[in-house]
Amino acid sequence: MIGAAILLMTLSLSANSWGQAPKPPATAPNPQVPPEPKLHTLTEILQIMEASPLLYDYGSVPDSVAEKDDSSRRPVLRDKQYVKVVNGRPALVEYTITPEVQQQLDLLNESNQAKNYAMSLGFSRKMLELDSTFNYARTLIGDAFYLLEQYDSAIYWLRSSITHNYADYEAHWFLADALLASHDTTGAIRELTLAHVLNVNASLLEQSLTEYRKLKGRTFGEWEFRPHVKLEKKADTVFVRYDAKSEGYALVKAVWAYEPGYSEKMLGRKPDQVSFRMLEEREAVGCDRETDTALNRRLERIERAGYFDEFLLYEIAARRYPEWIPTMPHELIRRIAEYVDKFR
Repeated sequence: MIGAAILLMTLSLSANSWGQAPKPPATAPNPQVPPEPKLHTLTEILQIMEASPLLYDYGSVPDSVAEKDDSSRRPVLRDKQYVKVVNGRPALVEYTITPEVQQQLDLLNESNQAKNYAMSLGFSRKMLELDSTFNYARTLIGDAFYLLEQYDSAIYWLRSSITHNYADYEAHWFLADALLASHDTTGAIRELTLAHVLNVNASLLEQSLTEYRKLKGRTFGEWEFRPHVKLEKKADTVFVRYDAKSEGYALVKAVWAYEPGYSEKMLGRKPDQVSFRMLEEREAVGCDRETDTALNRRLERIERAGYFDEFLLYEIAARRYPEWIPTMPHELIRRIAEYVDKFR
């Protein structure tokens, strides 16, 4: 599960069409909280490696090999999930579907295949009647109204579904379709972007967002930050392999993973089992941009606009651990969607 440092990040949230969020009250610095450590340059990272008791064997490999060997996960989330607090932390969990509701789901699938959407609407309503906590039924009701071309009713029910379960990416997706059918292209792109952020590796959502943005003369997905890195330690040797543009990123990741005492010194404590750390990613990306002029120019624009943390969360965290994103505060999810809308 993602660490509290990500969930509680202080971000400057602007009031706009993506949703309004109040600015946090100004507070005096806490003298008990140590300042964030200085991030190292690529030259300094290389010096740390040279002075290490470990031997670092590093080098680039052809992009095709790097992509094939890339071990980063890119899972796609399933539907019928919601956010629940588990062991004191928010987690994405699947609905418990009763046999009675499952029977209605099966009947709905049959009626959809037969294109009898009026019956589908009835089965969807019955699900909500049987189990008022099964909020996915609201999404199905909205979808049925959409298929019946009753777009106002579809929009009403899909917004209701989002209110009850913001993490339901399908509710945002179907709402986008209903808004587009109602000639609200801007609203449709906004909701589809949110759906994409909530399930970032779903290829159909990327394809749909590409088509929606074309309607406004915009492109999507022509660039992404995707470093290919493979790390392995055998005895006292750390093997680091990466694609041509990812040297700085890869070397920092290797040092954080294997250099004795490094992560403890940077964090000011013993590292936990969290797989994604904002401080680590800031340092890795910082070293990567030193040798990639195009990336540096892009990041300078992102930083000026105040979306660097959202860049890290979308381009790295969401791609590898998409199940984290729906558990984040809604304001932060909207900020990530703003980043996508402005820079992707």
